[in-house]
Amino acid sequence: MFNLKGNVCILGDSIVYGAWDEEKHGYVNRLREDLKENNQVENVYGLGIPGETTAGLLKRLDTELQPRTPNTIIVGIGINDTIYIKNKQQESINIKEFINNISKIIAIATTYTNNILMLGLTNVIEERTTPILWNDNEMYFNDTIKKYDIALEDYCNMNKVQYLKLFDLLQQTDFSDDGIHPNEKGHEKIYKAIKKKGEKYE
Repeated sequence: MFNLKGNVCILGDSIVYGAWDEEKHGYVNRLREDLKENNQVENVYGLGIPGETTAGLLKRLDTELQPRTPNTIIVGIGINDTIYIKNKQQESINIKEFINNISKIIAIATTYTNNILMLGLTNVIEERTTPILWNDNEMYFNDTIKKYDIALEDYCNMNKVQYLKLFDLLQQTDFSDDGIHPNEKGHEKIYKAIKKKGEKYE
């Protein structure tokens, strides 16, 4: 069961950080404004770093969580693990290591709370991500993202971790110019999906 309560820590990458949402600075901030206004939570901490992978999050997880004493943990990570690096002809982090890292992230998170939500991976607009706009050596493919996302969902189901599917939630008009990051409309959709998931079990 997952509830939005107490101190909420949301950890992850540039999507968690709120990149490309000029209106309200991301789904984390949208969630913060809503939940604080309704006195539903104490604090909402946005702990996203652009370019972050599961390996990077694993290294900083304890440092982020310890001083914030979370009652709720939301993790949005993994899409950068799927980046295909052309000159190496492989993903940034292979799928086995990805799941191994997820397992370790969950193990650390559960030492703080069992109220954890794992966000699924978002799709991309491939015409803009093969290659990505700022690096012709790096590519995102929806087939790869979907494969990692299925593995993540399977892991969550087997280990009784709450999971929220986001793949295909965003349509073409919900993306920024780079085809990776949600725009204002995309962040609004993710915020509403998380809120609905939390409200379901109130």
